[in-house]
Amino acid sequence: MVLRWEANLETAIAANPNLKFKVNWKPFYLNPLSFWEQMQVGKQGISKKEFYDMKFGPGKLSAFMPRLSQAFDVAGCGKLSIEGNTGPTQDGHRLMSLAIKQGKGDELMEEFMKNYFIESKAICDPDVLIAACNKVGVEQAAEFLSNPEAGAAELESELQIAKKFQVRGVPFFIISDGVNRPCTFSGAQPPEAFKEVFEEMVGEA
Repeated sequence: MVLRWEANLETAIAANPNLKFKVNWKPFYLNPLSFWEQMQVGKQGISKKEFYDMKFGPGKLSAFMPRLSQAFDVAGCGKLSIEGNTGPTQDGHRLMSLAIKQGKGDELMEEFMKNYFIESKAICDPDVLIAACNKVGVEQAAEFLSNPEAGAAELESELQIAKKFQVRGVPFFIISDGVNRPCTFSGAQPPEAFKEVFEEMVGEA
């Protein structure tokens, strides 16, 4: 499952074969752990529909669905589902850090997104998370997840990046050549937006 913004980034990268790229996934909480604790929502989550009604207002989600569903259809992602549960994502982020160290970050993120958006699975549920890790070959996931300290300090450190760049939503892109000031933008971007940034950075190098 490749979302439109991800496909656009890949298109822009493919158009610059002479440049070397490294794509990193960084954590960000749309809703922090404290938010879920106040709502008394645990690792089994809460109904997406119930949550969206509380967040946006009763029935408001139905107004968004045609546009969202069309975006998924156009991208060839499958049928968007709003069934299932949502909840705290701390454990998923911790497992992503493990997957990245094993060179499986892209695969696990793809599986998480498919689980959540297409298959109506709750990616706050430990069983769902471990099953996703096993499917893509992330080793020792269950042992890692059973230790609440594993990856916690690293996650907290990585979350500071989102605070530094004042991230408010996803997707959010930080593009850096390691020398000049990073370029940032939020929201799904066309390939041309990425290409323009790449060209500017090459010109400044």
